[in-house]
Amino acid sequence: MESLLVGFSHLNRFNYIGSFSAAPSLDTSLLKLTKHSKKPKLILLCSGTSDSTVGDIPEGYHNILTENQVDHIWYLYPDGGHRYEVWLSGLINFLQRI
Repeated sequence: MESLLVGFSHLNRFNYIGSFSAAPSLDTSLLKLTKHSKKPKLILLCSGTSDSTVGDIPEGYHNILTENQVDHIWYLYPDGGHRYEVWLSGLINFLQRI
């Protein structure tokens, strides 16, 4: 959640935003880029399919980005919980794209 908060709050400073198993406390109005907003080059979100800590909150962020036609990458890590292997997967995928 912190990556999304900081990245979307400071689009003039961040071209790449990666969020892995994002927490539920984000003000989702940040995800609704306007015509005048600078668009990040990459936004990547992921979560585990078995994450009982954040549940479907990250997918909700994905849905908001999709509804607002904000280009991004979203995927679910199979059988992953709120754990290291999910975050490592997200980080590897993120770093390969930047």
